[in-house]
Amino acid sequence: MLATCYYTRSPYCCCVATIVHTGDQLPDPRLVSRALISREARVSHFGPREPTHSYSIRMASPRRRWAERAALCVVGAALRQLYVFVARRRRARELPAAATSLPPPPHILLVLLDDAGLGDASVLGHPLVRTPHVDAFFASAVRFTQAYAGAPNCSPSRAALLTGRAPFRTGVYDFLSKHTGSMHLSRGEQTVASLLAGGAAYDTLHLGKWHLSRAGWGGAPEHFGFAHSNRSFSPAAELVAAFEGWLSHGRRPAHPFFALLALWEPHEPVERWSPPEFRRMYHRPASGRSLVEDAQAAQGGCGRCVWRRPLRGSPAVYYGCLSQADAAIGRALAALERRGLRDDTLVALTSDNGPEHRERNSWGSAAGLKGAKGFVYEGGIRVPLALQWPKALRASMPASGRDVDEPVQLWDLLPTLCAAASVPPPADRIVDGVNLLPLLFATALPGTAEAGSVLRRETPLFWAMHRGRGGMQYALREGDWKLLAGYGRFPARSYGPVAPAEVSPWLRAVMLGRVELYRLSLDPTERVDVAAERPDVVARLLPVLQRLVHETARDGALVTGWSERSPPCPRWNRRLNLTEHCCASRSGSRYTK
Repeated sequence: MLATCYYTRSPYCCCVATIVHTGDQLPDPRLVSRALISREARVSHFGPREPTHSYSIRMASPRRRWAERAALCVVGAALRQLYVFVARRRRARELPAAATSLPPPPHILLVLLDDAGLGDASVLGHPLVRTPHVDAFFASAVRFTQAYAGAPNCSPSRAALLTGRAPFRTGVYDFLSKHTGSMHLSRGEQTVASLLAGGAAYDTLHLGKWHLSRAGWGGAPEHFGFAHSNRSFSPAAELVAAFEGWLSHGRRPAHPFFALLALWEPHEPVERWSPPEFRRMYHRPASGRSLVEDAQAAQGGCGRCVWRRPLRGSPAVYYGCLSQADAAIGRALAALERRGLRDDTLVALTSDNGPEHRERNSWGSAAGLKGAKGFVYEGGIRVPLALQWPKALRASMPASGRDVDEPVQLWDLLPTLCAAASVPPPADRIVDGVNLLPLLFATALPGTAEAGSVLRRETPLFWAMHRGRGGMQYALREGDWKLLAGYGRFPARSYGPVAPAEVSPWLRAVMLGRVELYRLSLDPTERVDVAAERPDVVARLLPVLQRLVHETARDGALVTGWSERSPPCPRWNRRLNLTEHCCASRSGSRYTK
């Protein structure tokens, strides 16, 4: 018998060893074992059985094996560069002609306020607050008039902003507290910082609030791509001073930077962020009325479901806090200007959710919208958002800035900032956000899903909050329509697993019950529920929202030690001696066309 065995490991290189054996016994198996383990082995028999056997075995020498490995490394590196090249070409096709030649990767400064409402600045319509630096910034920026937070509360909103993903997918289902067990931002998540640092050699900085890990659960900002972080519980002025020091001495001048200024203002304790010199700005209202009367008139809206303390502190404390933060933001922009970095820096200014309403200094404004922090109504999730990128936008935007009416969400910032830096978003996971650069450059993309839209979304805009206030836990927006959904049929009941069962597995199979439907173009304050008048819209949107809740909850990590139930509505608050009512609106046939 003549047997020829081919052992192949790679198509690139190999050597042939011929073994001739005489006798009836097979060759020494140790010799054969030194041949490469193959993906293909072929044995050919020629002629009758003979006492002499000849084996031809394809074996690789050590030198050849090293050459093979080197070739594979070269091919892998080439494939990676090809992927980056294709991603950049795809991104270039999505940009307008004026923007296809973008400047080099910009510096990026993201200023994130905490609990600042949609009306908490003079430029946003507040008649009392004095915010000259924010006003000047908005006056020459791209202003997103329908911008939404990723969630109506702190931790899930920040998770969505940093990862570009729905909060449930990241393992953050609610704001982190002593009641939420092991909940934290999953360690496997990639953030804006980690992508920019790894893909474009950015220097990265985090200053201020984190709130994505606690009590030994989860990672610090350094684990998620921030090379420097202080997580300081300090006023904006001190955080900006640290930012200025880092600009001068902490970064590499030849590299672009990404800095997240996660300010605490105007979150409680508001008085900590409100120095006396800023409070004194509001002691004498120009109207001649008391400051409290003017503040109550300015606050407006929110609906009867948003209860407030009967006795609150002076509005000057809250307004002074906002003015202190405004002055600090002005200092940060001036620091960039002095160093010649302003033109090359993409600056974004926003807030993590709507205004607080339950505390002593809760004088924030939701600009007349229903709800506040913790509500999936507009007042809890609509936030201010403005972007500046002078070098790239100067040629395509008037000096007075531009308003963009397309609904966007803070999870869109990750793909937007990655696109600006020519860094591809992660391809190994779902990214729910979309690139907003076409909106910055005011151009439409071909093949958009809706007439007049310039964005193609695979994941529609939706919000989830297991302990949502006001009787609703989930919301979905499609065009003008906004659907809200809650657990079960009876709002006065609390819903959730029976202890000691836990919430995160329960969310993977929960069924939504009560619904409300609003047409925001005609009813932006969500006053008239038209669910009964438009069952066709409800029938179309409710299964989509139900699917998204299940899908994102199944993607997220399981949380141990979290067994909280949703709050009943109405709910009696013993500490404040107040009742929180449901936000359910009257039904009617108005606004149904």
